Amino acid sequence: TVRMAAVAPAIFDTFLTIYDALTGELVAENDDISEENFDSEVVFSAEAGRSYIIRCTTALPEATGSYSLDLE
Repeated sequence: TVRMAAVAPAIFDTFLTIYDALTGELVAENDDISEENFDSEVVFSAEAGRSYIIRCTTALPEATGSYSLDLE
C-alpha cells in the first residue's frame, strides 16, 4: 500500500501514480480515496526484484504544498 496525504495547513488534491521502472508502464494510479477524502492511495502487489517509480503530484496543476508518503 502506498498512501499520499496533504499535510495541514496545505490542503490540496493529491494524485499518485506508480510505474514499472524498467518499462515505464503504468502499474497503478489514484486521485482520491473517496468523494470526501482527496488524499491518494494505491494498493498493488510489487514483484520481488522489480523496481518501481512512485510519482507524487497534484490533480490540479497550480496546487502546491507539503505531503506525507507512507509505504507499507
